[in-house]
Amino acid sequence: MSTNQPNSRPSSTTSPQATSAPSPTAHINSTRDPGGCLIALLVFLMIGHILISLVDILNPVAFPNDIPYPIIAPAVRLMAVAGCIGVLKLRKWGAYLVFVAYAIGGVLSVLDIVRAATPEVASAAVGTTILGLILPAILIGLIISRWRYLE
Repeated sequence: MSTNQPNSRPSSTTSPQATSAPSPTAHINSTRDPGGCLIALLVFLMIGHILISLVDILNPVAFPNDIPYPIIAPAVRLMAVAGCIGVLKLRKWGAYLVFVAYAIGGVLSVLDIVRAATPEVASAAVGTTILGLILPAILIGLIISRWRYLE
C-alpha cells in the first residue's frame, strides 16, 4: 500500500511554499484608523467648540470691548473643529490646524489672565486656562501617537 493515496490526509508538516506569509503592509491597513479614544475625544471637542462658538456669537457682551474677541474666539474654535475633522480623516493638515488653533487659544487664555480686572477674575481665568489645556494636551498626545498613519 502506498502512502501517497489521493484520499489520504496531508501530513502535519507542510512545505514552506504551502503557507503564505502575511503581507508586510497588512498591519498598516488594519490599524489605519484614528482609534476609539481619539474619535471620542474629537467628537466631544467638536461639539463643545461648536456650542461655545454659538454662545460667543450670540452673547458678545461678555467679552472685552477693546479686542475683537467675539470674532477671534469663534474663528479659532471653528478652526479647531476643521482640524478635528481633518484628523478624523487622518490628514496631517488637520493635525497642524489643531496645533495652531490650540496655540492661539492658549495665547488668548493668557491674555484673559493678564487683562483680568480683579484677583478673583484672574484666578477664575487661571482655572479655565488650566482646564482648557488638559483636553488639548490629551488630544495632541493621541494625535502624535497615531502620527505615522496620517497622510
